[in-house]
Amino acid sequence: MKELKKHKSVKILDCTLRDGGYYNNWKFSKDLISDYLYSMKEANLDWVEFGFRFLNASNQKNSCAFATDEFISSFKYSDDLNIAVMINASDFISEKDFGLKILKKFFISSKKSPVKLVRVACHLEEVKKSEFIFKFLFKNGYKVGINLMQISEKSNLEIKEFSKFIKKFPFEVVYFADSLGSLFPNEIKKIIDALKSHWKGEIGFHAHDNMGNALENSLTALREGATWIDATVLGMGRGPGNVQTEYLLMSLQKKIQKKINIIPLLNCIDIYFQKLRTKYQWGKNPFYFLAGQNKIHPTFIQEMLSDTRYTNFDILQAIEFFKEVGGQRFNQELLDSNKISLKGKPRGNWNPRKVLNQKELLIIGPSKKIFNSVKTYESLKKNKNLITISCNTSPGYFKDIVNYHVACHPIRILADFSRYQELNKKIILPFQILDKEMKKKFKKIEHYDFGVSINEEGFSIGKNGAAIPFLNVLAYSLAIALAGNASKVYLLGFEGYKKSDLRQKEMKTMFSLFSKISNLKIYSLNETSYNLPKLN
Repeated sequence: MKELKKHKSVKILDCTLRDGGYYNNWKFSKDLISDYLYSMKEANLDWVEFGFRFLNASNQKNSCAFATDEFISSFKYSDDLNIAVMINASDFISEKDFGLKILKKFFISSKKSPVKLVRVACHLEEVKKSEFIFKFLFKNGYKVGINLMQISEKSNLEIKEFSKFIKKFPFEVVYFADSLGSLFPNEIKKIIDALKSHWKGEIGFHAHDNMGNALENSLTALREGATWIDATVLGMGRGPGNVQTEYLLMSLQKKIQKKINIIPLLNCIDIYFQKLRTKYQWGKNPFYFLAGQNKIHPTFIQEMLSDTRYTNFDILQAIEFFKEVGGQRFNQELLDSNKISLKGKPRGNWNPRKVLNQKELLIIGPSKKIFNSVKTYESLKKNKNLITISCNTSPGYFKDIVNYHVACHPIRILADFSRYQELNKKIILPFQILDKEMKKKFKKIEHYDFGVSINEEGFSIGKNGAAIPFLNVLAYSLAIALAGNASKVYLLGFEGYKKSDLRQKEMKTMFSLFSKISNLKIYSLNETSYNLPKLN
């Protein structure tokens, strides 16, 4: 192993305000930012990335999601601390004229801006399309860095071709990111060697800590010729986070030949960042490790971990699915319950009236207490006018009376996919929320498409779909009952949650909104915290 030599050329760029924003929606307090900037100056860091300039966040003027010149200038910081921001190439390259128009709005001349460096994040296939972005920024006097994402998925030849293409540009630095957290130290060397084949300028590395390799990978990158390293305070960053600024500084203190005062940073961690980590729970864990091992984008894991509906088993099932179909690119549509397709008209092609008209409907929920309901089961089994749908893919001994399984949340559908195959039951779901890969998968499973959209004001029921207030499987099931003209509804396995649980408030709101549009009788077959009559 090469020894890390002493040199002054190592540049540490702290990107906490950008990468850390994936957890708190880029809403850092002014006190935190002020103390953070002071700690960066005392630690003698070279660069601070103040945030993104997201296209869809251009109205958030006082946020690190769109770090304007005015916002940055509102803070006092040392002249020795260089300021960077990042943009995503994908926001600009779909149409060149539109992209240039937006760039002109986002960036004035660098002489009038506190920003010295603009980093352009792009995938390898987006680099050539981004040439006009680079030229615009150079023309306006900015230092420009390129951040190549998901390089672990590219061949040595592809990286060398990229190196050949970029050699004509005067980039300040060319970064590569271990976006999936899947790289090992020996792979870092191969990538840097390929980048050096034509590019003779500076190289930077951005690590993710899925498999616990962030620090070692960063030090390896420096040994192999990289001169820029990204880091974040306490590792706060997307998914499992990044190499921790404080550990990187301590590892390099004797090598970078700079005077470093780390005490203000440690104080800043104690006052602000420990609380943030307790709240958002970033950091490596077995799920991020498996994601890194199988080259699955960490944001899928981050989103599922932040949603209490998903159990450990659900997350493992989702990982298994991504292993099969590929999860390198984070698809926000797959996870975001407020995506555009849910705000329009519900699109479905199945009318539940064909099977539910004047029938009694039993909806089985996720509670394990249903396994204690033997008497209830025996009684229901005799009901010839009963249709049963299950929101639970493991309904125990009720499975022989289950006619349909129902799901409406994209990740729940993804997590349970393998079980749907095994159950050999008909599935009711809103086909419109599935991405292309999932739609292909479900063509092999018998399903009924009852559309859904989100309307926070309440329910609106159509023949083949419905608007519901939350993307909640019980709300979806009740909408199906109403659209199908069911005579009454029985609930089993919906005891409710603790008062402090946000899901409890959501469910109570949902029942209240449903009662405003329907007199459909809903009975609970078990004890419940919801205001429902119990059928004895």
